[in-house]
Amino acid sequence: MEDIGKVKKIENNRIEVEIDPNDLCGSCANKATCRIETENGKRTLLVQSETDVKEGDMVQINVSEGNAIISAFLVFIVPLIFLGIGYFVGAAWSRGWGILSAFLGLGFGLLVVRLVDRWIGDKQSFQPRITKILDEGPTC
Repeated sequence: MEDIGKVKKIENNRIEVEIDPNDLCGSCANKATCRIETENGKRTLLVQSETDVKEGDMVQINVSEGNAIISAFLVFIVPLIFLGIGYFVGAAWSRGWGILSAFLGLGFGLLVVRLVDRWIGDKQSFQPRITKILDEGPTC
């Protein structure tokens, strides 16, 4: 997935790029649940870049579709898997234990997602990248 955005801030190797949610986010299956917005309705991404960019530059960014699918699986499916496992383990004793252990399984699944997010979140292969600096483009 590619989009065009404007560089807002540069700190160390972290670059904040502001994008219009109608572009990149328009085709995203998770756009309804995404809450990455600034006060003016734009979305801000933290991206990596091998190119020399400066604040105010219009840039093209790329988000790997494979990584987006992996992230969606982690966020939405993994907790449900643990919820189901928890229910079936507890249901071996009784229905009440099944319900209780389902919630414990869900909580454990969310904890697993959080730990995996911390582990892969800083990996450069999972970060959006600036692919090129544009001379002219739409303003954000």
